[in-house]
Amino acid sequence: MKQRLKRFLPKSKKAIIFQITLNDQTYGGVVVDISLASASFLFKGVVKDIEDHVAEAQITTQNETFSLGKVMVVRHEVQSASLHIVSEEEDGTDRSGFTLIVVKALKDHIPLEHLMKYLESDGQSPYEFELAHGKFTLADFYGYSGSDDILEKTRLLARMQSEWKQKHSYQYERYRLPSLGKRVRLDRLRPDGRDDYIAFGSNDYLGFASHPEVIKAAQSALAVYGMGSTGSPVSTGLSQEHRMLNEMLARMFHKPSSLLFNSGYAANLGILGALCREKDLVLYDRIVHASIQDALVFASANGATCLPFRHNDADSLESLLLEHRDHHRGCLVVTEGIFSMDGHIANLEKMVPLVKKHHARLFLDVAHDFGVIGENGLGAAEMYGVLKDVDIIMGTFSKIAGAIGGFVVSSEEVVEYLRVMSRPHIFTVSIPPSTAAAVNKALSLFWEDKSYLLKLKQNIRYFVRGLRSLGLPIDADHQSTICPVIIGDEAKLDIMTKILYDHGVSPTPVVYPVVSRDRCRFRFTVTALHDQSDLDYALVVLRMALLEVGLIKSLKGTSQSA
Repeated sequence: MKQRLKRFLPKSKKAIIFQITLNDQTYGGVVVDISLASASFLFKGVVKDIEDHVAEAQITTQNETFSLGKVMVVRHEVQSASLHIVSEEEDGTDRSGFTLIVVKALKDHIPLEHLMKYLESDGQSPYEFELAHGKFTLADFYGYSGSDDILEKTRLLARMQSEWKQKHSYQYERYRLPSLGKRVRLDRLRPDGRDDYIAFGSNDYLGFASHPEVIKAAQSALAVYGMGSTGSPVSTGLSQEHRMLNEMLARMFHKPSSLLFNSGYAANLGILGALCREKDLVLYDRIVHASIQDALVFASANGATCLPFRHNDADSLESLLLEHRDHHRGCLVVTEGIFSMDGHIANLEKMVPLVKKHHARLFLDVAHDFGVIGENGLGAAEMYGVLKDVDIIMGTFSKIAGAIGGFVVSSEEVVEYLRVMSRPHIFTVSIPPSTAAAVNKALSLFWEDKSYLLKLKQNIRYFVRGLRSLGLPIDADHQSTICPVIIGDEAKLDIMTKILYDHGVSPTPVVYPVVSRDRCRFRFTVTALHDQSDLDYALVVLRMALLEVGLIKSLKGTSQSA
């Protein structure tokens, strides 16, 4: 965690006078900057007897003494008044000839929690709390907050979030108004007074969420089963619709059996958490989805050894297999068919032989490739001709059907084991029968009519050519619905987000810590519902946004109203 998570700067001439003791010598001055990582003190005159060194330090206020422990001490001679303290005009003080002493943490933090509480205690502190979005991100709230209150992190995040919510790239509370299909209405007005947007952030890859027959199937089941499933899979949570859905999934993937979960996230937790135990080895791609990463926490808690290999790198996988496989009982290799951020396709052609050679098993998450690639849309395993070699296939209904829910297809033995051992399957309510019925109809339409798959592939190829024509770095043979547009600068991303949304184009901005700061991006999701004019319009607006922030040098063509 970044240790400037909590920081104070003087904001008025009420700044408190402190004494700092370094070893046995005491100095008096004002604090000009204080955080859990360091503190800066300003003293009148040039203090020559402080050299750069490590010292025991403490701070004394009018009421209390705060021990800093052992710190690094650095001296700066200041010839300017340009510090975060009161100006000469405010108090008539000459700021030249000051000495600035900075003490820095040697370990993870300086123990200043109680001092910081002191600075905030009366609500009239002359010190200003700083926690601005752009300087801090969500990743800063996963570690030590410098407080003994478990809820302190929520208060800190709220301060940052109040500013973050003003940014155009804030996506956590964007509500959809009644609308179906490729053009959605949002609770955000464009400058022209409209609230409709061409959806480029949807998971509904094939458009089945708004298909009349799919909606009718859900309504029919709703009428006879009611709103929910009313129970878990071991009580009243399963219906005939669930049985038919399981049977269809097993047939499609040519596997003996299938099991349903109420989300793809729960499926990953339930499968890996149940199967991976003490003395087992789990080797996983370094950038697998967050749900798999959380599932690996379960696996590790069970005693499994979980090690990452370099992204999509068969050589890295082989190296780990050679080093660790013989020291463990079972081994599971975990990867995704298509990766959710960059759209890379798993290198199954090289990985499957390695898995077999080292007597391991292969787990494949097909959330983003089921319904997208392969001759019949069964994903990367079908595309490489290794479907029969994948031991466990996990997927979701959010992309293939625009619905909710997850599943696993595998051998009869694996499915029966998970049925009674997978806690996220057992101890939760099943997906509603209406959802199961809708997914059944969507899968039937998809399986019987290849035009949905062909239209999606055609749209992906067209949009990728357009992105490449703008000079954006995307492979010519990119086959995923997920088309990343890397910006690498969050300030530029925010400006571009406003331009895109103001013109009725709604991709998903993705910022740190979901991706690294220099890889912040837009994630454009192409669907089968888009037509060529939608894709052309999005490309024109994207070009305008790139020009505005200086990422391209010329603009050809003009935009038209969406």
